[in-house]
Amino acid sequence: MSPFLTNIGQCVPRLEDYDIDPVNGFLSSPPLKRLPALFHPWEHIMDHLHQLMISSSLRSWVLRLPLLDVNQLETKREWQRAHLVLTFIAHSYIIGLPKIDKVESVLPESVAVPWITVSKKLLVKPVMSYYAVELSNWYKLDSDGPLDLSNIAISHTFTGTVDEAWFYLVPLAIEAAGAPAIKGLVDAQQAILDKDHTALVSALYTISNATEGLTALLKRMYEKCDADIFFNRFRHYSRGSKNSQDVPNGVFYQGVTEMDEFVNLETPNPKGLIGTWRKYAGASAGQSPLIHTLDVGLDIHHVPMHGTLNESNPSFSTDSKSSLPARFPSKPHYVNPMLEMRESLSQDHQNFLRALGNGPSIRAHIASLSGDDNTAVVQFNRAVDNIKQFRDAHISLTAMYIVLQAKKAAAAAGESSSRVCVGTGGTDLVPFLKQTRDETVNALILLP
Repeated sequence: MSPFLTNIGQCVPRLEDYDIDPVNGFLSSPPLKRLPALFHPWEHIMDHLHQLMISSSLRSWVLRLPLLDVNQLETKREWQRAHLVLTFIAHSYIIGLPKIDKVESVLPESVAVPWITVSKKLLVKPVMSYYAVELSNWYKLDSDGPLDLSNIAISHTFTGTVDEAWFYLVPLAIEAAGAPAIKGLVDAQQAILDKDHTALVSALYTISNATEGLTALLKRMYEKCDADIFFNRFRHYSRGSKNSQDVPNGVFYQGVTEMDEFVNLETPNPKGLIGTWRKYAGASAGQSPLIHTLDVGLDIHHVPMHGTLNESNPSFSTDSKSSLPARFPSKPHYVNPMLEMRESLSQDHQNFLRALGNGPSIRAHIASLSGDDNTAVVQFNRAVDNIKQFRDAHISLTAMYIVLQAKKAAAAAGESSSRVCVGTGGTDLVPFLKQTRDETVNALILLP
């Protein structure tokens, strides 16, 4: 069966073919809670993660882990659970307790090899990501209850604090609340193909209504996540090994010898060890599949920072909707952080963005409408403005949780506070966020 609803050679993606629920969006089903018995050594560490960290014995436990055969995993949910578990074990091993333990840059073979294998199977990266810590790390308190902050729980944290759990819960609530907009976008595209203006306006109302409350949800972060605890206790675990002050050479994945664009060839191997130094960007809210879907569906274009679009860094723009960035692109002079972040999404969700980008342009169609009824334009602009307000709120959140905390830390250490704030995803944080906000405004359609 074709994964598209077709009409005169054009197509609209069908959500269920991309692991997207028409009601719950990218939270299609709760992740698996535990791996089969063979993987008990991993799960045992997860069961006692906080105690092992506090007692400074986690690394000795990890060093004693056997090299388990991940090919014994059977279902996709098992592979996803394995990726989450290995990600938590790896980042706990590397970071240890912030400000107490020295960062460890050599990851043992018993974790590195299966982590790489599982990541390749899922077509994701072996590093902390939104896909791991958010989309693979939740459950419902009441299986028949709603998907909102009253009924979603986090499976695992690094610190055991309410603050960390809340930091993961708020984005999940945003994914759930914005889910109707995903269906609204494909319904709008189908309405364009069907030349059904009434259905188009209805879909636009769905999109604008679903995005209306996202900013208020984001602002709830302040309720239960203390900025000091975030910055000093658990933000470290979300960092990757790209643009990292903790591990400037990257992380050495012992036993992993394959070559790809993430390998750092400039640093020699630790004496007597076989493996590769690797650099990956860490987790970021910019890896939210919902936000990328809204950008693609509403033609909110993002260009490389401090530069313009070029062939080696394509965008989901009107002129180049047909492809995702190449897996091994030639490195452009300027990077496009939003496109790099899209590569951290699951393969299903990347494929969905490609299909959505190949569908009819909602913005172009609405901009071409004539007549006195501006309802479609008003609702489209309302949705875009909702996203702009969301990004404004994100900038304010970043100022309090990262910029201000970084200045406090610099002052306490007697250092300059002028150093650039780098996000856990490896971006030059504040300019990046302001640029994406300004690019959102550019998508508004001017009324005559």
